[in-house]
Amino acid sequence: MNNQNNSQTPGYAYVFAIGAIILAVILLPIIWKIFKGVVKICLILAVVFCACYGAYVLFSGKRR
Repeated sequence: MNNQNNSQTPGYAYVFAIGAIILAVILLPIIWKIFKGVVKICLILAVVFCACYGAYVLFSGKRR
């Protein structure tokens, strides 16, 4: 019984991972079409935040 349970658990995880990947591949284009504007805004905000944070770290490092 223990051997069967041990062999089944990774198998289920593997199947679940494959299913999740397939779902992601199927849903990504749909989600991208619907939320393209939102995604672009989020990406721009993320880039701006990273740039500001990087500049802050550089300037604070130079001041010290």
